Amino acid sequence: PPPPRGPPRHKRQEFEGAIEAYQKVVALVQESSPNAAHLDPAQVSLVYYLVGSALSSLPPGRCQDAPCTEHAANKLRQALKHNPGNLEAAHALSALDADPSVTSASHGYIRSLFDEYAATFDTALVGGLQYRAPALLHSALETLMEEKRVTSFASVLDAGCGTGLVGPLLRNISTHLAGLDISPEMVKQAEARAVYDSLEVGEIVEGLGKYTKNLDLVVAADVFVYFGALEAVFEATSLALRKGAWFAFTLERLHQTQDATPEGISSGDKKGESKPDQPLIVVASEKQVPGGAEGEGAAPAREYTVSDSDVERGWKLQLTGRFAHTREYVEKLSREHNFKVMQHAEIVPRSDNGKDIQGHLFVLQATR
Repeated sequence: PPPPRGPPRHKRQEFEGAIEAYQKVVALVQESSPNAAHLDPAQVSLVYYLVGSALSSLPPGRCQDAPCTEHAANKLRQALKHNPGNLEAAHALSALDADPSVTSASHGYIRSLFDEYAATFDTALVGGLQYRAPALLHSALETLMEEKRVTSFASVLDAGCGTGLVGPLLRNISTHLAGLDISPEMVKQAEARAVYDSLEVGEIVEGLGKYTKNLDLVVAADVFVYFGALEAVFEATSLALRKGAWFAFTLERLHQTQDATPEGISSGDKKGESKPDQPLIVVASEKQVPGGAEGEGAAPAREYTVSDSDVERGWKLQLTGRFAHTREYVEKLSREHNFKVMQHAEIVPRSDNGKDIQGHLFVLQATR
């Protein structure tokens, strides 16, 4: 996913400095009349979203009076109070609230998120987050192709192609290479690479539905982190692939023993305690507005944990706003949708906040 929005401190993941800067802006907003004509509700909402996002990236115990996750949830509720259409704030709040009804990120959220980051996406992901998923998938495919004596694929779909980082790696093994992505701005960047035979803007499940047993390979690099339930994806892919065709993708890994705190927190902060030399962050309270701006009447944000039911279900929405999945869940879906697991590997698809993200790499084969 793209780097944080906001000024340089947030983008460099200097969250405490970013929070201080955001709170100064919030104080100025509070000093103004909430009905003042010069205040743009969308911009006010953005400020609250940014401070909430930064707070959610800290260990829970770094904040005074309440866990940082609780303060973050309150700021996100404020963001939605000023602009109910703030899709990023809504998705972030769903993650903090561990909302079980959210089975995937909304199409609008994904589109707006990646439209905004399209121009700087490659630099941020490859340079800043050491993005390795495309290279790892290419390596896995090359190895299997050599083992199976496959020289190329007639029809290939790069599903969730983004700016086309996977495209150059697939070009030499594809007779026809198509790309599909929900973000128009990302597709424009992919077009500039001039490696795809065709590109389309669209949602993955719907896009796969346009193919009927005529694809030889579907690749999805770091795409299904925005899906929790993958049943519809597997069904659509199984219908789009010819018998014997391949399905290669990466996921983030869910297991019950994982650190249940935001990514990038050191092991000393796992329980949310503050280190002795770190003063607690004071988070300013909000003036009440109609409906309870600080989430009055709302349930407090839950501590992030991976429960038995999460593992049994096979996926969970993380505090990062991305979904993680178990190996067992993917293998179950593979059996149910007539796929054979050709390869599974535990990988590190990228890093975040200086910490390796644990993931899966799968290559499946359609058996009918």
